[in-house]
Amino acid sequence: MSRLNRLENFLLQHPTVAGISIGLVDEYQVSGHAVGHATISSNEVLDASHYLQCASLSKTVATAFAIEYFASRGVDFLTTRVNDILSSAGAEWRIKVNPESRLPQSMADSITINMLVNHTALGMHYVFGVPLTEEYPGPIGFLTANPVAKKLGYNPLLLEREPGTKFSYSGGGYVVLEYLIETLEGRPISEVTRAFLDRVGLQEFTFSQLVMPLNAKLAHGYLSPSEEVPYLAFPAFAAGALCTPRALAQFLTNLAAAYRCPAGISGISHHTARLMLGDATSVDLGAMDFMGAKMGLGVFVATAGPNKLMLHQAANDGYRGVYMLCFDGPDAGKGFVILCNGDNPAVLLIS
Repeated sequence: MSRLNRLENFLLQHPTVAGISIGLVDEYQVSGHAVGHATISSNEVLDASHYLQCASLSKTVATAFAIEYFASRGVDFLTTRVNDILSSAGAEWRIKVNPESRLPQSMADSITINMLVNHTALGMHYVFGVPLTEEYPGPIGFLTANPVAKKLGYNPLLLEREPGTKFSYSGGGYVVLEYLIETLEGRPISEVTRAFLDRVGLQEFTFSQLVMPLNAKLAHGYLSPSEEVPYLAFPAFAAGALCTPRALAQFLTNLAAAYRCPAGISGISHHTARLMLGDATSVDLGAMDFMGAKMGLGVFVATAGPNKLMLHQAANDGYRGVYMLCFDGPDAGKGFVILCNGDNPAVLLIS
C-alpha cells in the first residue's frame, strides 16, 4: 500500500479532521504528502503546496533567525541582557517584575536573550489569535495588553519568577524577541526575516499573516468538519508562521546537517545549530515533565538509544501539528513534519 493510500485510510478513520499534510524526511531527502480538504465548503482538495498555520513550530525558525541575526551584529546570544539592548535602542518598553512577586527589578534586568527561547524566564503560556475584525495589536500591544489584546485574553507581561531557574513554557519570551528585533530594525518582522528564510530553504514559509505570498494557497482551520475557524493572526514568532510541512522539513533537515557539518549548510551556521541542539545549552529544569525531553534553544531535544532527536508540538485554533527529526546518531536525517487543519481530534490522528 502506498504512503498516500495509508494517509487516506488514516483520515477515513478520523473523519473529524479536515486534512493532513506531511513533510517526510528519509536520508536527508524531503518529500511532501497530503490528503483531505483545504477548504470543506468549496471542496478544495488539500495538497502538499498548501500553507497551514504551524503554530508553535514558528518558534524553532524564529530562534535560528535570531541567533544568526544577533551573531551578525556581534551580540552574544547567551550573555547579552535583553533590557540592555532595549535601553540602548531607546525602546518604550522594558521587562519589569510583577510587584506582587516581590522580586527585585535586577532580576528582570538580568534576563538574557537565550532565556527568551528556552522558556526559563517569562510567562504567557498560550498566545491568543486576533480576528481580522480587530486591529492587530503588534508586539507592544500584546506585551502591554492594550484594549484589543486584553479583550482577547492577554495580560501585561511581567516577570513572575527568578530567571533561569525553572522551565515554564512561554510564548511571551518570543513576543519580547519579536519586539526587540522590530525595535532595532524599525520594520515588520516579516520583512526582516525574508532574506534569511529564502537562504535556509523556507521559500514556502512566511511570518506575514495578513498578506499571503503571491499564489500561495491556505488550508483553512477547523474545529470540526462543520465548524470552520475564522482566520486568526497570532504573535509571529510565538505562533504566527504559515508554511508547507515540506518546507519546514527541509529547514529542519538543513539544521540537522549544520549540526554535523563544521562549515554549516544552507545559511545555517554550525554555531547556530550547536547552540540550539547541543548538550551545553539543553536544560531540564522541568522540561522533561512537560515534554519528555530537554529544552534546547527554540526546540526540544530528546534521546532514543544512540539517536538524538529534535522535536516540537503545535496548537493553534483549528490546527495541530508536530515535528520530529533525528539529527545525530545512526538514524540521522530521518523524520517528519505533520500539520493538520483540525483541532483536538487531529492529535489522535497525528499519534
